Amino acid sequence: MFLLRLLVVLLFLTSVSFAQYLDTPLFYGDEVVVTAARLPVFVDKLSQVPANVTVITRQDIDESGATNLPEILNQYEGLIVADSLGFGLEANVGLRGFGGEGKNVLVLLDGVRISEPFDNTLFWKLVPVQEVERIEIIRGGISSIYGGGALAGVINIMTAKGSEKYKTNGELLFGNYGEQKYYVSASGPVAGWKYSGNIGKEKFGGYRQNSEHDETTILVKFDRELNKDRSLAISFNNHDSKSGIAGWITKEAMEQNPAQKSEFVSDSDGFTNKMSLYSLNYNHGPISLNLFSESRLQDSIMTYASGTNEVSLRTNSSGATLQLAREYQFDKSRNSIVTGLEYRKDKVDNPSTFTGAFGPWPAEKAVDKNILGVFLQDNLTLADKLSINLGLRYDKEDINLIDNLDSTKNKSRRVSNPSPKFGVVFSPDRFWSFFASAAQSFKAPEANAMLYEAPGLFTANPDIDPTVANNYEVGLRFSDKKGNEGKVSVYRIDSSREILYNDLSDKNENFDTLRRGIELSIKRPLTERVLFSFGYTFSHAIFSSEQFKGKRIPLVPENKYTAQMDYKVSDSFDFGIDWLGVNKQFALNDFNNIFPVGSYNVFNSKLSFKRGDFNAYLSARNLFNEKYSSFVTSNGVDVIGYNPAPERSYIIGVAYSL
Repeated sequence: MFLLRLLVVLLFLTSVSFAQYLDTPLFYGDEVVVTAARLPVFVDKLSQVPANVTVITRQDIDESGATNLPEILNQYEGLIVADSLGFGLEANVGLRGFGGEGKNVLVLLDGVRISEPFDNTLFWKLVPVQEVERIEIIRGGISSIYGGGALAGVINIMTAKGSEKYKTNGELLFGNYGEQKYYVSASGPVAGWKYSGNIGKEKFGGYRQNSEHDETTILVKFDRELNKDRSLAISFNNHDSKSGIAGWITKEAMEQNPAQKSEFVSDSDGFTNKMSLYSLNYNHGPISLNLFSESRLQDSIMTYASGTNEVSLRTNSSGATLQLAREYQFDKSRNSIVTGLEYRKDKVDNPSTFTGAFGPWPAEKAVDKNILGVFLQDNLTLADKLSINLGLRYDKEDINLIDNLDSTKNKSRRVSNPSPKFGVVFSPDRFWSFFASAAQSFKAPEANAMLYEAPGLFTANPDIDPTVANNYEVGLRFSDKKGNEGKVSVYRIDSSREILYNDLSDKNENFDTLRRGIELSIKRPLTERVLFSFGYTFSHAIFSSEQFKGKRIPLVPENKYTAQMDYKVSDSFDFGIDWLGVNKQFALNDFNNIFPVGSYNVFNSKLSFKRGDFNAYLSARNLFNEKYSSFVTSNGVDVIGYNPAPERSYIIGVAYSL
């Protein structure tokens, strides 16, 4: 009842006048903009956003040489990528010291959450890089807009809309380890609509034994301008893949043969992923509506020293977001108000069977979640000099834990939390802007922490508490018309009851934690033909709970360096090289900090040729054949496991556009 009353008040506040719907542009004059609402109605100049934000365009993606989203994201400050197989096949993407298993970053696809409801992670191959038009990385707690799960920030992925004219694209790619990619897309007008459709096929033989991968992804979108105030968009995304599991190996085994699989893994170990996502977006003046329905099926078989675990994960999600927006313009100032309601229903079924020395151990558990959130956001900009951002969201989650084999373990609980945010930006001129913000974000316990169990491996914790994080940030940005750009941010995150898996107790538990960090990025044209970029991330992530107080949080590197050099050799040829350096971290689950992980430096390069609508390229990954593992795990006591990254490899590709 409280939520309904609050919504009525908010709707009244925004229904006094109408705002003209804006089809989100990429630039505001000459300046990059970023989405400024839950659904893309308003945009803000990047210089007026009180956060460290990165916008990655299609051109950036094409020039990066990356063949998957984790590779692209790893080139930017603040992001942490740990991949147990390489090539983005089993990548976890973290942000601002929330690394390791990548469970504290919210990922959206065209405004719809695609982070897995089971554990808030994402199988990144669900979104092929060829489908992506634009990526917005918003760092810091942003639950005031997006709700639970956005402890460290949001990655908003946007796919291309239909075009006014008929257009066809195709791409072929071949590389080492049996890598093959085939991609075809088409767009244009049809019967008053604009359509965009693509299909991609990808295969890997795998760098390591039992790490093969085969996938097919289809995306179809239709959008239509009904009149000057109304628009409609419908999309369908389907993914089907099968992957092997190589497992971890010892340091000695990695030095002997890094391509070998774990001694415990059998040839039948692997997992399948199937996803279907339907989405509808409707805009009518100040009103925006999103409806979606999503289903996923994940089956896996994994062999451990103590037995074999067969797991099935069936997830069905559906929901709606209703948003009302209003904008005032007066002189050189403007005030935008956004309010709305978001509802989501998740149903997760998780039957599993663990077979060990004492016979099969079956489990049939499920989680039903009903999530309701109300949000209000006000952004006031005065004469392009001062911007004040206020936000508040209230979320309520009703959770039902179901044990189909033992009804006495059934449990119902409610989790709720307000998420306020205050931010301010001061821009003394068109080149500089200074910003500061304070926000509270939260994440409800994921299904994985509450219900999943296997004897000797995982213990369910149905009473685990939600995480609340207080985020503080100050920073500055600089850009000029010569293409020079720079930004630096300093942040602090105090998390209460953060959910982390403790291998010493075999279950997820709550811990108080502290993160402090610095993010720096510089982009500078050295000549008319040479562009240089550099990024640095410092992350100091520690436990503040008594049990492990002062210990570093595992798999969070203290230092990360990135650099790119792009050289336009001629009107047709471009050459680029990039560097990633990572050091000072501890193995996953190593709460006592007894297993330091070695540093690594990885270089990649790309030579491309483009003439008209034809493009060809040759890329080298891990150019100097660095021997390393970005995903190192342990049992926290006496075992450390490595997942070797691929050695040097080459890819060659051709693309066309008609």
